[in-house]
Amino acid sequence: MDISAITPNSITPLQPAAGGGVGQVGKASGQGFGELLGNLVEKVDGLQKGADASVADVVSGRVTDVHQVAVKVQEAGVAFDLMLGVRNRLMDAYNELMRMQL
Repeated sequence: MDISAITPNSITPLQPAAGGGVGQVGKASGQGFGELLGNLVEKVDGLQKGADASVADVVSGRVTDVHQVAVKVQEAGVAFDLMLGVRNRLMDAYNELMRMQL
C-alpha cells in the first residue's frame, strides 16, 4: 500500500475488546493478568524443583542418564531467564507509567 493512499477516513480507530479492560487477558483464557503471571511462576518453580530432583537422583546413583538430567536443568534455566526478562520488562513499563504526568 502506498503511503499517499492513506487518508484520515481509511484509518479506523482501535476499539476496546468486548468485556475486556484492565485485569482481563482475554475471553479465551478466562483469567486475569495477575492470575496468569502467578500460574507462570508456579510452572517455572515446578521446572526448577524437577531439575533439582533429577540432579539429586544422579548424585545418589539412582539415575544414570545424565543427558536427560542436563536437558531438564537447561530447560529450567531457560524458563527462569524468560520469567526474569518478563519481570524486568514489566518493571520498566511500571516505572515509565509512574514517571508520566497527568
